[in-house]
Parts: sequence; structure tokens; C-alpha cells
Amino acid sequence: MSENLLKVKNYFEKYNVEEIIADLLNSLGHAMSDQPVIYMIKFLANLCKPEDLKENGITVAGPYPITNLAIILPTFDKTSTNLFKKHLTPQTFLAVKNNKTTRYANLRNMIQFAVENEKHSVGVFAPDADSYNIFSPLFDPILSELSNTAPENSFNYKEEAAGSDVVAPFERIAAEECKFINRVYLKVKRNVNSFGFNYFMKGKEREEVNFKLQSAVGQANEKISKFSDLCNTIDCNFSLMIWCISNAYC
Repeated sequence: MSENLLKVKNYFEKYNVEEIIADLLNSLGHAMSDQPVIYMIKFLANLCKPEDLKENGITVAGPYPITNLAIILPTFDKTSTNLFKKHLTPQTFLAVKNNKTTRYANLRNMIQFAVENEKHSVGVFAPDADSYNIFSPLFDPILSELSNTAPENSFNYKEEAAGSDVVAPFERIAAEECKFINRVYLKVKRNVNSFGFNYFMKGKEREEVNFKLQSAVGQANEKISKFSDLCNTIDCNFSLMIWCISNAYC
């Protein structure tokens, strides 16, 4: 493949151009509209955020066409026993096939992840917070089954974490003999409100989330610094490593 063709291929993949065109043609074929160009304009406009349309001087009035996405029910390995395969029945597939969240995530995103992670016990990743409601026929039975095997407080997450919540682990460590400590890893394992979840985040969005989480950790800077000073006085060569992880499967 030539360098130019590779650039085009990467560009199409980056912006999901082939999937959009496939969905457009599939929907148009089902609708058999007498005004195919108008149909296509409205279909594409419906994929854009209202503020983006306004910013580019685009106004589309009237009802948007009903979409019929070019998604097929996946075929999994017969030995696969994950929950996604178990609960994505033909009936459930048809019920959620054309749904999409406010962040424009759809079933295709989840199927792609499931196929790539077929051996995982859950096998599905919610693209964003809306997914649990928009795709409830799929997620409700999965979460119900998970809740029967998970610890009682596994799903009791806080909406926001205070600075004191971040500091607490350092205070506990500082109270102990720490001469053998040479590095502390701080993992941030939740999501940030109004952003998508980790697996489906784009590069720029991931940077924004990391910045927000780093800022939140910064609230604990004073006490973390005191802990660092304490370790340095006993020559434990303290260093703090921070990285951010969104919530895990399902």
C-alpha cells in the first residue's frame, strides 16, 4: 500500500468514515426515500452536535430520518462463555441495534470490544454513562448477574471524590515505618462526569480527563509533600507516580 493510500486509510479509520457511509446507505435502503439527497443530509446532520452545526452555519429543520445501522449480530467462538455473548440474544440485539447515546456511541462500539476481548468473563465495556440506560435491555441482566457474585459494596461509587479521600492513604502510610518505601503509585480508577469511558476516549478527550484528575490529586499536594519530606529524612528516596485509569469492564 502506498504512503498516500495508507494516510487515507488511517484518516477513514480515525473518523469512522466507512461505518458512517455504511450506516447511511443501509438506512436509505430501508427507508426508500423519494428525496434521497435530503434524506442523506438529514442523516448526516443527526450525527453532529447542534453546537457544531451552528458553528459551521448549518441549519437542518424538520424531523430526522430513522436510522438503521449496518450492524450484524456477531458470531462468537463456541467456547466463549462471557456475559455479553450470553445476554446479546437476537431479541436483545434487535431491541438496541439502532440506539445511540448522547455521545453517539452505539452497539457497534461494544461489539468491536467484545470480539477483541472474547475470553474475558464479562466481555463488554460501556462507552459512557448513558449506555446503561440507552442499552438497558443488554446491561440490566449483565449487571444483575454481576451483582449476585460481586461484594455487596462493589457498585457503591461516589459521584465526586474529595481531596481528603485522596490524602487518606498517604496519612495511613506516613503513620508506619516507611524506610523501605521508594515509590508510591496512585491509581485513579473512576470516570469524570460528562466524559466518555476510558476504552472509547479519543486522544484529546483522554488528555482533558487526565488533566482534571491530576488537578483533583493536586488538592492533596500539601500533605503528599509532607509525606515526601518524611520519607526523604530517612533516606527512602520517595517518588510519586500518578496515572489515571477509567472504570473496568461493564
